[in-house]
Amino acid sequence: LYQIGIILRKAGLPFYNDRVFIVLVYVGFFLPLSVWIAKGFFDTIPRDLEEAALIDGCTPLGALRRVIAPLAMPGMMSVFLLTFVNVWNEFIAGYLLIAKNDLKPAMFGLYEFIGQNIINLQVVAAACVLIALPMVILFLFTRRVFFRAMVEGAVKG
Repeated sequence: LYQIGIILRKAGLPFYNDRVFIVLVYVGFFLPLSVWIAKGFFDTIPRDLEEAALIDGCTPLGALRRVIAPLAMPGMMSVFLLTFVNVWNEFIAGYLLIAKNDLKPAMFGLYEFIGQNIINLQVVAAACVLIALPMVILFLFTRRVFFRAMVEGAVKG
């Protein structure tokens, strides 16, 4: 990955320092794992429920929306939270592919902050709390669905 950053920087291609490109890099990193985890959750939903909805008169899209999606919501929330935490804490791609300070991720700001202010550990700890705050707030609002997904994934049957 670091060679891609060097090549883009030296070649002057428009991908370097581009938000869309960094989003595409994150999609390439985390989409395979997300699809694999989501497939595991969708495999636990019995096909009989979808077939029953189709027999009762639902369209395939209606069965997906009314039957499958509510059952898969805890799994999708788990995938969302896992991806959000990974992207929020990701450092390498942002470090290699972005040079503008206003485009850099939050973890890179903490890295520069620690490099400049290593003596004042109280300020560094406060910066760590501020960077972790969005994740904590997100987990507080989604904890019920997240723990339900963990419990459903733990029991086979």
